Amino acid sequence: MDWSLFYITVAVAAAGISLMLAAFALVLVWGGWQRAMHPDATGSWPLPRRLLLAGAALVMLFGLLLFVPGAVPYWDLSSPATPWLMGAIFGFSVSTLYHRIAQAVRLGGRAETRGNGHRHESPA
Repeated sequence: MDWSLFYITVAVAAAGISLMLAAFALVLVWGGWQRAMHPDATGSWPLPRRLLLAGAALVMLFGLLLFVPGAVPYWDLSSPATPWLMGAIFGFSVSTLYHRIAQAVRLGGRAETRGNGHRHESPA
């Protein structure tokens, strides 16, 4: 069995996760999420945002590399329809969940305008 493609796939995932962890560490150094993600005066993205994008792209590439035959030597992909079907069902489920949450936020307004859930009247 040739494990070189497997090691390359794992290295891509490790690099992506490392880039995203570095971006989150830089967010702390830059003084919070809003300051770290806001573009500068010229409109270019700050370093934490670019690191997050690069890391997310590598992790997405890792997910796609798992479908390459031989990337994971101990997986039997003699029937490639099964992982593709599982991926399609998962993608459909995530997109449905996202759209339901987005619709609830649009219809309900912002969370700050709905109140914080505390009762303001007296219990008696």
